[in-house]
Amino acid sequence: MYAGAYDGAFHAGLSSFNGQQVSLTGEVRDLIRSRSSFELASFTDPDLDPLLVSAAYAVPDLEVGDTVEVTGTVREGFDPPVVEEAVEEGEEAGFYDQHLGQPYLDEAQVEIVDSSGR
Repeated sequence: MYAGAYDGAFHAGLSSFNGQQVSLTGEVRDLIRSRSSFELASFTDPDLDPLLVSAAYAVPDLEVGDTVEVTGTVREGFDPPVVEEAVEEGEEAGFYDQHLGQPYLDEAQVEIVDSSGR
């Protein structure tokens, strides 16, 4: 099992981890509380595309800027959940679109390592 920082080296080999469990550390860039989803960003490369993380359970204390360790299964071809029309224009609008068809981390366990970025 891969365990380490979410960085350019991991991102470059992401497809080779499809179906495997990995443990990554990174920073929360954006999040959707209602779906327990967030973007994991690299500490070392701010231009690296963030990785979508779908948490197994809600993490109510999670905030943008938190350092987290996430353990989940790498999946390819993200397909967004069905969104009710009433919330399409809300916080979810556009969040999932940028991840369509991309690899993502599914059923992730999330541990907040440092929340000092708040």
